[in-house]
Amino acid sequence: MHSFTHTHREAGEGSAHERRGIVTISAWLYDLMVRWFVMHGREQEFRQMIADLARLQSGETVLDVGCGTGTLALVAKKRVGKTGRVCGIDPSVPLLAGARRKAARAGLPIDFQPGGIEQIPFSDQSFDVVLSTFMIHHLPDNLKRQGLSEIARVLKAGGCLLCLLYTSPSPRDLSTSR
Repeated sequence: MHSFTHTHREAGEGSAHERRGIVTISAWLYDLMVRWFVMHGREQEFRQMIADLARLQSGETVLDVGCGTGTLALVAKKRVGKTGRVCGIDPSVPLLAGARRKAARAGLPIDFQPGGIEQIPFSDQSFDVVLSTFMIHHLPDNLKRQGLSEIARVLKAGGCLLCLLYTSPSPRDLSTSR
């Protein structure tokens, strides 16, 4: 699997060595790379599966952390319907612009805001569901801890966190898979 590892330029504080994970390429190139190199042409199927796993319901409030170009947020908005609310945050201004264009083309009201996981720009207990796919593994451990604390802060009591990340198998995992 490939990895997007770039310095954060738009949001937050910290040195380039402390903050990694922002995607600084254009939205169309990001979508192309995700669709074909990461998802092997099955991105929509994958996003639907994420929405199924999160058991998104009509009327829920959903936050997509590290939303990129908003593909998952669009699926989430369709699931939660007119009475639901979907927000997405990402530190990459170019990707957020792409997300806003997608939402406008689809006629879906989604609140996309610049921001990083370490300082989520929403009030305490604002969301029924928080989604984060293929983002947290790009961050150093201190930002992972800080980000998970922020997610806990904005997640309603009894809410759902669905977090997917890449991992590589350990040598022990490989030796037991025979």
